[in-house]
Amino acid sequence: MIKNFIVLGVKTNNIDEVTNDLEELLQIKFTIHESSYWGIYNLAKISKSSDIKLGYNYVDEDWREEEHKDCPLLVELNNLQQSEETMNVICRKLPYIIPLTITVIEPNISSRKYKFIDGEAKLVYEHFFR
Repeated sequence: MIKNFIVLGVKTNNIDEVTNDLEELLQIKFTIHESSYWGIYNLAKISKSSDIKLGYNYVDEDWREEEHKDCPLLVELNNLQQSEETMNVICRKLPYIIPLTITVIEPNISSRKYKFIDGEAKLVYEHFFR
């Protein structure tokens, strides 16, 4: 089964406002979490193996998406069944959220990473497993 992991950039730093907008748009519920690696973040469990995470781009003096310092928050769509459709709905309805990357993993076959450049997903990394 192919797994998709999408990272979206958020152009505002109000995590509560973004949380509320996503909850209303997607009809989901976030809970607050904290970890030494991710810092404070909000998590919505969609299924046993998929979730949506909203957190800060800058944690413990380190950028998670250094090329996107203009995005203080990040939304991660982790292994959703309809990840690209969900991404399109979010970006269309919440224009302060933009697509950054998609990582596609075909277990035991390949891993590919795409970056969004001028609205198009461009392949930037590909690895085939042996």
